Amino acid sequence: MMNQGFVEAVPVLAMMNRGFVKAVPALAVMNQGFVKTIPALAMMNQGFVEAVPVLAMMNQGFVEVVPALAVMNQGFVEAVPALAMMNQGFVEAVHVLAVMNEGFVEAVPALAMMNQDFVEAVLALAVMNQGFVEAVPALAMMNQRFVEAVPMLAMMN
Repeated sequence: MMNQGFVEAVPVLAMMNRGFVKAVPALAVMNQGFVKTIPALAMMNQGFVEAVPVLAMMNQGFVEVVPALAVMNQGFVEAVPALAMMNQGFVEAVHVLAVMNEGFVEAVPALAMMNQDFVEAVLALAVMNQGFVEAVPALAMMNQRFVEAVPMLAMMN
């Protein structure tokens, strides 16, 4: 019985894996958008330099994501299921960005391009999340089969 539950879970896990594979190209596009933003960020003026200490106070997890562009911290992971909630650190940063001066205005077109790539990545992550949600019932079924097998195994022992 336990084996049967595992066999039933395999196709769903394969579907979940496909969802993740579909997300990878979108994440690569998102990375490209960020790279295109770097020249615009370099043109930011003293106002941005003054904002750096405040940006450093952002959610530490988000700060750790920026250099690596591959590591996703706990704060971001918690946002993935909702795909709508942004943590308090990001919300606080929005106000700081809003008071940035002309240097930020010059960066806006590049940031808009990066945002578009991010939106495309979110859709791919939603597909991946859907695959995971579909896997949960099969995993629950597998767990049920295991629970049912325990008394038998105990009797065998």
